[in-house]
Amino acid sequence: MLKETLLKWLKLDGLVSSFTGYVETRLELLKYEIREEVASAIARIILLVAILSIAGLVIIVGSIALSFKLAEYYGHAAGFALTASGYLLLLLVIILFRKPLSAYLEQQIKSQMLKK
Repeated sequence: MLKETLLKWLKLDGLVSSFTGYVETRLELLKYEIREEVASAIARIILLVAILSIAGLVIIVGSIALSFKLAEYYGHAAGFALTASGYLLLLLVIILFRKPLSAYLEQQIKSQMLKK
């Protein structure tokens, strides 16, 4: 009660009311922006999962096709072994260069985050 009387006496009641309204509006705007960013992130994640799933299927089916084609020339076991060896070689390269690859990916992710 004293606070309200003092604000009216100093003619600051309108200013306090306007400031309170401004802060409430900014908070609502922030809530909407957060919701928009979360929805956008979820949509990107869902799309990325779909793309990675389809890419995984393409790799699996392509690997099987490659294995059968190599099997025509080198025999069934050798065809599948050669395909597996290719993936093993790729795995070793990734393991050997994991630190530079990790740093590169981290830098790319940070730059993408700053673009938003």
